[in-house]
Amino acid sequence: APAAPAAPAAPPPPPPPFSPLPPAQTWSEYLRRWSPASYSSLGSLVRWKTSPPPPHSPLPPPLAPRRASPPPSTPPPRAPPTLPSPAPLALTRRIFASPSGMCRTREGDGVYSEIWELSQSQCEARCVVDGGCVAYEHSTFPRGGARGGAYTRCELHTVPVTHTVPASFPVVCRVLQPASANPPSRGRGSKRPGSQTRQRGAESSSLPLPAARYAFSSFVTPTPRLAAAFLVDYLGATLLEDPRTFQTRAAAHGRLVAAVRFRPGSTSQATQALRADVRHLNEGPHDVYFVRSDEPPASEGSLLTAERLADEMSKVHRFGVQETWDWWQDWHLALWTENLDAVLVRLLRDGVPFVTRGTSAYVEIPRGITFQLQGLNMSLAATEPFNFCRATTPTSRLPTPPPGAWRSAVRPDAPLPPIPHLQAKHLALPTDTPEAALQHLQRFIGGEGLGDVLAFLQPRSHRFSNGECAMLKWQRLADFDLHFVHQFSKTDQPSGGSTASVRDVQRRLVAGHAKHAGEDVGQVALADPALSTFLGNGLGLRVSSLEPFRARLDAARAPYYVHSGDSSQTRRSLYVPLATGFIVELQEEK
Repeated sequence: APAAPAAPAAPPPPPPPFSPLPPAQTWSEYLRRWSPASYSSLGSLVRWKTSPPPPHSPLPPPLAPRRASPPPSTPPPRAPPTLPSPAPLALTRRIFASPSGMCRTREGDGVYSEIWELSQSQCEARCVVDGGCVAYEHSTFPRGGARGGAYTRCELHTVPVTHTVPASFPVVCRVLQPASANPPSRGRGSKRPGSQTRQRGAESSSLPLPAARYAFSSFVTPTPRLAAAFLVDYLGATLLEDPRTFQTRAAAHGRLVAAVRFRPGSTSQATQALRADVRHLNEGPHDVYFVRSDEPPASEGSLLTAERLADEMSKVHRFGVQETWDWWQDWHLALWTENLDAVLVRLLRDGVPFVTRGTSAYVEIPRGITFQLQGLNMSLAATEPFNFCRATTPTSRLPTPPPGAWRSAVRPDAPLPPIPHLQAKHLALPTDTPEAALQHLQRFIGGEGLGDVLAFLQPRSHRFSNGECAMLKWQRLADFDLHFVHQFSKTDQPSGGSTASVRDVQRRLVAGHAKHAGEDVGQVALADPALSTFLGNGLGLRVSSLEPFRARLDAARAPYYVHSGDSSQTRRSLYVPLATGFIVELQEEK
């Protein structure tokens, strides 16, 4: 009998819409296979768990040990902190008779904190904003060896200094002058709308600060509408078209604003049980505003405007190269979601470049703005730990993995999962004075430090970020965190150089805020158009009352701005510059 015809072969199953990477495929494993042995930076990444920091670590050995007296078991009481008027940025001070001497107290060396690799002006600036600092000592030691150069050490003293002792190395000891009984006028800043007097009792300045809750973030960019469209298309935000629904007055004074709102949502209890750092996050809606000046100031080529800075940052960023990182990328807004793959799949489908660290992806929002997308896990892209010791330069030529070596392929016609809700988690800011920025924030905005969290992370995902290759300082508000980041080995310059370095921008902003402190934001727009553009880079926080904040700022003579508004505006605001020059807008709840 003839054989029965064979059954037709079943069609092959359709390929999956996207294929997660095998669990064993990690970035470090890729580097072990592909990185050349002579490339020391990549080699240090592979060996980061067992190797000491690279030799270029900025922390020096103890070249000149000092017999520092241990702090007493009960710290001495501190007088109420006072800051000098911000109008002259130079510290009001006197120099001891022996300029080359080291600071000493009646008890000996005194009580102080050490910070290495700061210039004298940076050391002085930190003492100014530190409420407990009464004097500082800046010393220089020869580096030795083939590299040459010198180390510098900054000491911030918290016990009154009475005299100096000679030293065999260059050192200067400078002491804050006591506050005058009749402090000088603040000039233009002495007249604040709605304020009948500048003298407030000591009891009002010592009132506890109300909890500050997150409301929005604002960024200056030459392309606000394009930036807003990116968040709508890739992150699921909703465009706000009616300015009356905005939570900020950034649209005033000749500015163009594109605004989006993220829908409310919460993290599951199971995830909160695993991640203590997401239990406090705001579950309500939150906004992001992108701002551009309607009419840039004349002679813009010679002025550093916020729009020009965004252009410069975009030139520095290299999101297409996984191994690189620049200091400006540490200025970012972090959003948290449990399902990070549902966000990344859209970026992968459209070829949007991003870099990964830990369980986070970092992507550029047009133009020059960095967003961190953090999740519980990430299977569509391999990742690596933070490598703070790996140096980057504007002309770094780092090897790039072959296509598909560390990211999943996504078919253009693949069905996409819905975009999950994203909660605002933290804002990171680059600064070369993270300790001073943290102390300023704690003093005038409130919250609690996260030193214990950092101490837990530093031996793990954030190794060498405790002052060896970087310095991180974190602060937690009621439902949001702030991070201050000082990178020792990361570039902040585009190829060809630029004047928009992190240090330069911070100095310019701090000087400008001190000059115009106390003015209405509308007056600043007329008096200093370039500085006014930076007022659009801000963080919005809701508070129950502005008076405790205003009293504390007034008592310390610290700079801030006001917004007089109009008769239809019932919500009052204070604009407080941080020690980084970044603006925090405190809004009084209705």
